[in-house]
Order: sequence, then structure tokens, then C-alpha cells
Amino acid sequence: LRNEMTVIQGHAEVIADRSDDEQITSSAASVLDSGDRLLATGEKAREFERLREREVRVDRVDITRLLSRLVEDFEVEHPDATIDLDVPTAPVTVETDDRILSLVVSGLLENALVHTNPGPHVRVSLTAVADGSATGEIRIRDDGPGISASELQPIVNGRETAVGHGTGIGLWIVSWGLSILGGDIELTSDDEGTEARVRL
Repeated sequence: LRNEMTVIQGHAEVIADRSDDEQITSSAASVLDSGDRLLATGEKAREFERLREREVRVDRVDITRLLSRLVEDFEVEHPDATIDLDVPTAPVTVETDDRILSLVVSGLLENALVHTNPGPHVRVSLTAVADGSATGEIRIRDDGPGISASELQPIVNGRETAVGHGTGIGLWIVSWGLSILGGDIELTSDDEGTEARVRL
């Protein structure tokens, strides 16, 4: 995928550079944008495949520290975004695989930031849970346009069809990752934004 997209993007760049026709340069830019999205999808799939093939490595993970680190990384990658972090002062720990959990949270953060209007506002919060069924709940709330039912339904159904499928792989990786970790997710979405509640 990467090799073929490199060829496609290389030719699109040549077309854009050598044409004075606005419509042609616009089309070339669309090809480049689509190529970037395909390469990002392939990279996500490859990273998840690497994690899936290895043994799950369970350690005591400080979710407070993990969220702080990921939020800092995303603030650097998305300087136009506002990301509020609300975590307890005392560490909230859980027995889990920190690399898979990081991939899950990163997928949700990326979804919240990329699919939101310019200057997105995202709130990340963590609550310790003491009801016996979970040890922590992560909430990620954005102010975007919401996730369409057509994107969510295949995840709920657990499969895609020719007429019922999503446009990316991010939510699938979140779903598969939580399945490996024994966690669960609840997504609520409306025209004021989307909230993901992950219970570990």
C-alpha cells in the first residue's frame, strides 16, 4: 500500500507542479489528500496488527500518567486545538496492557480532533470506579458534528457489509483493542458533539 501510494502521490505532485489550470491542480491536491488518508489507515492497521500478534502484557498502569502523556503529544500535533484534562490528583491504576490502551485512547483522541471543525475543543476526564465491574472510566468529549449512524452501526453489529461500512479503521481499532483488554465503550453522539466512555 505504501509503495503504490508513493508512486501515486509522486505523479500527483508532478501534475500539480506543472499545471497552471486551477481545476487540475485542485484535483491533484485531492489525490494527495486521499493518499495521505490511505497511508494513515494502513499505518494504523499495521500498528494494531503488531500489537495483536504479540502476547498481551499486563502490568499495573497509571492511567492518570498515560492520559497526561497522550494529551501532551496531541497538543503538540494539533496546536490549534484546546484539550482540557481532568484527572484525579491521586493515581488511578489498572491491570492492563499499556500499549494497547494507548492505541485505544489515541484513536479516540484523533477521531475527536480530526473530525471536528477548525479549533476543536476536547475534554478528557478520568474517574476512579469502585463498583467491582471496573476500576476506571475515561471520557473523551468533543464539540464536533457528531458521528453518523452509518459509521457506528457496523461497529455495533461487529461486521461490515457492502452497503453498511465505515469510512475508516480508527473506531474498529478502538473496538478490537478494548475487546482484547476486556474493557467496553459507550458512544453517544449528537449535533453538539460526541462522547466516548471507556470502562476498564
